[in-house]
Parts: sequence; C-alpha cells; structure tokens
Amino acid sequence: MKRNTRILLIAVTVLVCLICLSNAAYIIIQGGGMAGLYGVNMERAQWNQEVLGLQRFIFWGWLTAGLVFDALLAVFMIRSLLGVRSGILFPKANTFILMAASAVNLVYNICHSNIGIVLHSERLFTIDNADLLLPLILLAFSLIYGIAVRVSEENQLTI
Repeated sequence: MKRNTRILLIAVTVLVCLICLSNAAYIIIQGGGMAGLYGVNMERAQWNQEVLGLQRFIFWGWLTAGLVFDALLAVFMIRSLLGVRSGILFPKANTFILMAASAVNLVYNICHSNIGIVLHSERLFTIDNADLLLPLILLAFSLIYGIAVRVSEENQLTI
C-alpha cells in the first residue's frame, strides 16, 4: 500500500476516534444530566410510574447503545489500521464488529427517537424510517465486507 494511503488511513482513524470520544463524552454528560446527577440547566427525566419500565429501557438503551456504538466504530478503525500494517487488507473480525454495530445502532436510534418518553413522559412510542436506515446500510456494508474478506483470503491462497 502506498505511503500516502497509509497516512490518510491513520488520519481518518485518528479523526474517527476523536469523534467517537467526543460523542461518548456528550452522551455521558447528557445521560448524567437526565438522571439528575449534575447540571442545573439540563433537561431532567420525568419518571412516571405508569411507563417506568419503558422509560428505563429507553434511557439505559440510549446511553449504553450510544457508548457501545462509539467503541465499536473506534475498534473497527483501529483493527483496520493494524490489519493494513500486517498486510491483511480486510481483517475477518471486522465483519462481526460491523454486524454488531448495526444491531447496536438500531437500538440507539429507536431509543433516541423515543427519548421524549423519558424527558416529557410522552405516551407515543415511535419507530421512524430514519431509525432503520443507518442500521440497514451498516448491515449491507458488513455483508459486502464479509465477501471482501473471503475474496481476499482466496487471493492469498492462490498467490
């Protein structure tokens, strides 16, 4: 692989990791504010006994899935970079990481779309088209990535 391409991959990996870290910090700060742990001017959760189980699922699903999604993206980029350094263009483990990221992103999107149930005790649970779009794109990308892994392995055997 050309030197410029490696430098670009390193730069993209660093950028993705920084974005993931800043997003994780944002989610932690927002989650702590919603839970009432800190922040005077932050919007707090309005826990309602009638929908408390759903509210807890949405809150913890949003918080956990957001953090796990950020971690999976960072791990994907770091493994890709390490794979290129070792001569493996498509690391096999990244296929699973992309599929897991797709599932986690689905949970995050649905919980994020319904965070109003936690903040305002809304009664309407919604699943929008946009909630499904990115997870489906990630799933398709992971399937294409899996094909690339198999083709790459076959090419290594024939050389």
